[in-house]
Amino acid sequence: MDAGYIAEGFKRFGCKENLNEEPLHHLLNVYVRIHQQSQTDPSIHQDAMNFFKRLEEGDAEARKFWRMCRDVSFSEYQSMYKKLDVNFDVTHCESMYSKECGSIIEELKSKNFLLFRDGVGYVDLSTAGDHRQQNMHAPLLKSDGSSLYLTRDLASAQHRRKEFQAHKLYYVVENGQQQHFKLLSRCLEKCFDVRLNEDMHVKFGRVEGMSTRKGSAVFLSDLIRHARSTVKERMQARSTTKVTVEEDVDAVADALAVCGVVVFDLKQSRMNNYKFDWDEALNFNGDTGIFLQYTHARLNSSLLLNIQLFKAEI
Repeated sequence: MDAGYIAEGFKRFGCKENLNEEPLHHLLNVYVRIHQQSQTDPSIHQDAMNFFKRLEEGDAEARKFWRMCRDVSFSEYQSMYKKLDVNFDVTHCESMYSKECGSIIEELKSKNFLLFRDGVGYVDLSTAGDHRQQNMHAPLLKSDGSSLYLTRDLASAQHRRKEFQAHKLYYVVENGQQQHFKLLSRCLEKCFDVRLNEDMHVKFGRVEGMSTRKGSAVFLSDLIRHARSTVKERMQARSTTKVTVEEDVDAVADALAVCGVVVFDLKQSRMNNYKFDWDEALNFNGDTGIFLQYTHARLNSSLLLNIQLFKAEI
């Protein structure tokens, strides 16, 4: 559905030049603006739904726009993952499961699991005698026949089990999606006799004050860029800094910025929300990533000195 809002937003506010220069920033901008307009213009929601339906049905124009957005976004993601030294063996996009959703729906219909209310298809997961799970419904089909996140996650879970013979699946997704994965697990068990591992949802807290729809999200690339600039200024202001060549200064500042941001995140309790603190994350002293790098460099220097002294004695 978000693809529909982005498509509508780009139609009204988009600019291909801006998309080529800063793709993620521009797509977020049009997404926020169209969401703001949709609060007073109900037709936008319907237009977004229509686009998504066309996309799932294989409409050439809709798929062309979607591929353009996917390609420029994926390129940006890869660039940032490379900076963080993160690599993936296999990468799948959610959209690749759209066709499999049709098979999932047909199988649920044949097993009489798919029910309808006001045109919306769902699976009843209620448990008799358990008041906590009364009226527990898993929506899988919109009234216009298009799929939902849960439908595509069902398709992807089945695909991963067959493709990789996976015995366990793990989803590293923030706390707010706990109910979604509960429905996913219950659907797989009831409809396909598949029992996922209980620890499938690897939850984590959010960085507070960031919301995509409100436009307050902060891109990791911007965060790293600002951190690098701040670290560079502080390096140049310190008399003890031994790096003087400009290219080396940039490379060291970049490495320290990434380490500072990553270590600050790792220091937090994984399950809790937290606020990002620039001063703490980029502090040259104390329990920080930058001081960790400094300590590592000093230890390496001491080790090298001891090796040289040992050789001299020999």
